[in-house]
Amino acid sequence: MTKLNTITLVHVSDAGTTSQEIEVPAMLEAAAPGWTTYSACAAIEGFDGEVHDDDEIIAAFQHLIDTGVAWQLQGFYSMSARDLIDRGLCHIHPRH
Repeated sequence: MTKLNTITLVHVSDAGTTSQEIEVPAMLEAAAPGWTTYSACAAIEGFDGEVHDDDEIIAAFQHLIDTGVAWQLQGFYSMSARDLIDRGLCHIHPRH
């Protein structure tokens, strides 16, 4: 049985607020030891109650890039990931 993590995506617009829960297979969590998709999103958005320095936020984005999840979440994640890559702070690693 595949272990699943659940992430809640929230979209706010003039029409109102909607949320959607998505499940991410645990096999995507293997890219960066210590990070899960949930913990990376929590650190980036600050809903984990912790204070994270810039290096931790960059590592969280790197995890999302490495797993491919950065491109599947709301636009903020993909735009921020692309900006970090363009600035040389994150990298796209070729898959083998």
